[in-house]
Amino acid sequence: MMYFTIKQLQRPTTLIKEGYTFEGWYTEAAFTNQWNFETNKVTEDVTPYGKWIPKIYNVEFKFNNNVIHSTKVKHGDTIPMEDVSDIVIEGHMIEGWFTDPELINIWDMFDGKVTQDMTLYAKTEMERFKVDFVDIFGNIITTVKDIPYNTVTPNAYQIIINKAGYTYALYTDASMNTVWNQDQRIKQDTVVLVVYTLNNYTLSFEVNGGSPLSTKTLSHGSLVGLNHETTRAGYEFEGWFLDAGFTIPVTSETTIAANMTIYAQWKEIPVVQKAILSFETNGGSSLAPIEFEKGSLIGTNYVTTKSGYMFEGWFLDAGFTTPVTSETTIAANMTIYAQWKEIPVVQKAILSFETNGGSSLAPIEFEKGSLIGTNYVTTKSGYTFEGWFLDAGFTTPVTTETTITANMTIYAKWNKNTEAVLPATGMSTTSYVFIGITIVIIGLGVVLWSRKNDDE
Repeated sequence: MMYFTIKQLQRPTTLIKEGYTFEGWYTEAAFTNQWNFETNKVTEDVTPYGKWIPKIYNVEFKFNNNVIHSTKVKHGDTIPMEDVSDIVIEGHMIEGWFTDPELINIWDMFDGKVTQDMTLYAKTEMERFKVDFVDIFGNIITTVKDIPYNTVTPNAYQIIINKAGYTYALYTDASMNTVWNQDQRIKQDTVVLVVYTLNNYTLSFEVNGGSPLSTKTLSHGSLVGLNHETTRAGYEFEGWFLDAGFTIPVTSETTIAANMTIYAQWKEIPVVQKAILSFETNGGSSLAPIEFEKGSLIGTNYVTTKSGYMFEGWFLDAGFTTPVTSETTIAANMTIYAQWKEIPVVQKAILSFETNGGSSLAPIEFEKGSLIGTNYVTTKSGYTFEGWFLDAGFTTPVTTETTITANMTIYAKWNKNTEAVLPATGMSTTSYVFIGITIVIIGLGVVLWSRKNDDE
């Protein structure tokens, strides 16, 4: 077998590999040192390594025929997902990417391999948003849904948020600094704050000849009220009405819901004959005269007082022969007379207690001639209570019939408790106890002595 030594390699013809560019020959698989065909000599077996560089393609992404993004992809690679996920088309949701403007052939983002420059076309769905109308507490009043991107909110919400008696304002912030315009184009979900202000109305008065009244400002739903005072000489006020024909009266329940006028109705007062009722109190507290319409009942409830006397009633005459009754009327100026009865003076007397060492008792006031009784409890240690007496010598006992006619003192009688003595011996119970104990001790001694002798 013959071997040939090639001192210098000849450069091979240009190689072709689809999707790649041939960069050159290298002395090792790591492609660190390029083979130089002019200077490198062959002195041993050698294997040159060809290095291929994948082609880089430009991928464009279009929407509405406008390039909105582009990226570079190596031959045979898929398009990096991070490139695609970062693409945002305002107001639209991207449903997919297609290789043709007609959006027929969808590109597989997971497995599709890029082998040339290419353009992808976005298929989108326009985003839809909602507008929540909320009150100051955050409660949703109504929601308008499915509003296409960059369009205005349909005005049907106005019917729902409209509130009788209130004017509303719309804001886009809780601090109520930015007013929301209903012509504003919606580009995202939106919350609109609805702030209600209670309407105010003017209440006017048609007094119909009465004293004038100024208008009043009332908030929606407020009670109109009845206490609007106007006067007219020679007339009696009959009430307020909602109409000039006096067919609908203002009541305590009438409220205001718009600017309104109420009308005063009057009734002419007929001329009335008067008479004066005067009082002769006969030493009692004075009473001012009273004016009555002639023919009126005068009544009897006129209070006057007189120290030391009891009021007996009013009379039509100074001799107290004809009493005033609930049926008495006045036909002309008249005087009625107070009758009195003197109240007898009650005499009093003080009952005191001498407890003679017992627990003390406070003095008691009686009306003279009253029964004083016997049930006054006092105690004294070591003594038995024997009763109350009218004298310190305990000769006259207090009984249930005893009366008081002047200040008086009653006296407690006591009996000292003594120690019990046994009859026939003169010995106290203490002596018997001592004797009993002595007998028991002697008995125990005899028993012990007897047992000792038995043991011996």
